[in-house]
Formats: sequence, structure tokens, C-alpha cells
Amino acid sequence: MKKLLISLFVLSFLSPVFPQNKGLISKVSFGETSLFVGAGPTKMSGDIGGDNFKSIFKNDMGYGYSFGVRYLMKYNVALKVFGDYSLFRGKDTPEYNGARTNYYHSNVVGLGGQIEILLFGNPFAESTTPHSVYLLAGGKKNFVTAETSIIDESILNSKEQPLAFIIGAGYQFRLSRAFSLGFEAKENYYNSDYVDGYNAPVKANKHKDASFDLKFIASYSFPITKRDANYDNRWDRK
Repeated sequence: MKKLLISLFVLSFLSPVFPQNKGLISKVSFGETSLFVGAGPTKMSGDIGGDNFKSIFKNDMGYGYSFGVRYLMKYNVALKVFGDYSLFRGKDTPEYNGARTNYYHSNVVGLGGQIEILLFGNPFAESTTPHSVYLLAGGKKNFVTAETSIIDESILNSKEQPLAFIIGAGYQFRLSRAFSLGFEAKENYYNSDYVDGYNAPVKANKHKDASFDLKFIASYSFPITKRDANYDNRWDRK
């Protein structure tokens, strides 16, 4: 999955940054600013809990929220600044970790930014569609507070401030000129193995923590009075 996402993101630079179909509206020299909020499930891939779908629905599903500002340019590129909150949790069971009974929950607050490359669906294109698909990459600073219970030990509390690299993809459906709905799927790679509060002291533990989140997003785009009339009409048809 990681290699596929990276390959898709690299390939996206070979064509989408150039005009689509018959080109972009040359009259429109500005971009579009929007505010967004999002919410959805999260899953940590760490040293506690499982890595399969059964573990997600049984023990290891968390949740998260996000908000921020997006600036969309006409050349199929968007920039986003955001804040997010994630609750991660996990529990060992005999099914995937033998006799271990470790469990944890981590509260993670993140501040970051990302760049998005539109594969298609830029509203500034001459041949427009309400559907938009994009790839994304970025980074964020995280503030982690973790509480972990380790077998034969007391509860451990830890605080970390790791960085994370982000890669993923998103979809947006334009309801009107101002409102959009969509979702983003992201993989977060941390430069720490203590996001779940535990770093297993075994040779097999060579990977740092990573997490996946899926957020359903609602956006509001600010109207601009000087926007090209044809652009406005496309979203305001009766």
C-alpha cells in the first residue's frame, strides 16, 4: 500500500500540473480559499494490538477530527494548512499477540500542512465536473500523550513530540459554488516508536509507529465577487 501511494503521487507530477482537456480559464488569475472540518476513524500500527481488519473493529479503532484552510490554484495544485486531533487505542489478545495483555490509548494533537495534486476535477478547468480526485503529501508536528499498561508492570505515562510524514488521497464532490463534501485517506509515518507509549525491546521491532485515518470532510469556499461570471454560473444553475 505504501509503495502504491508513493508511486501514484510521483506519477501525478508528470501530467496533472499542466492544463486539462482544452486548457484552463486564462481570465481567472486568482485561486479559491475554503474552510473545512473533518471527522472519522483512526487506526495505529504500533507495538500493541493487531494489524488486521478484525482487530480494527474489535479492539483497535479510534477516532479523529480536523479543521483548516485550503487554497486551490487553477494549475491543479492546492495547499492546505490544518490542525487535527486523534485518539488511538489498542489491545493485545491471544489471537495476535500470544499471552500478552498490553493495552494503550494515545491522544495526539497535530499541526501541519500538505500539498495536493488534482488528477481531475479542477473547478477552474473549461470542461468542469463536480467530482474532484487528488493525491496529497505533507508533514505535521505532533503532541502525544500516551497511557500504556504493560503486562507485569504498572501503567506507563509518556509524552512525545514527533514529526510525521503524510501521504494519501482524497475525493471532493461540489454541491454548489460554496459547499463541498468529500473524504481523505491518509497514512501517517512518525519518527518515533512511542506514539502508542511502548517500544518493544525485541529485535523484530525495527519499525517506527504509523497510523491510518479516514476523514469525511465538509468545506465552505468563500465567494469572490470578481470571479469570472461563467465560473459562477456553473455552480449556480437553477
